[in-house]
Amino acid sequence: MKHEKQVEILKDLQLQLAQSTTHDAGLQYRQDTSVYTCPDIAKREWGTLFRDQPHLIGLSGDLPEAGH
Repeated sequence: MKHEKQVEILKDLQLQLAQSTTHDAGLQYRQDTSVYTCPDIAKREWGTLFRDQPHLIGLSGDLPEAGH
């Protein structure tokens, strides 16, 4: 993220804190907690997210610079 964008976000957050407000999307959704505790959904997610996809672990700082 560019520094200018970080500054913009921080200024916006400081303004929200000062005014005791937040950005509101205008509506709320209700999510049933069963989707977090259902064993069948957990099994499918585990397969989709972890077993069926390759994963790499490392630090972003270890990645080569663009063009190298």
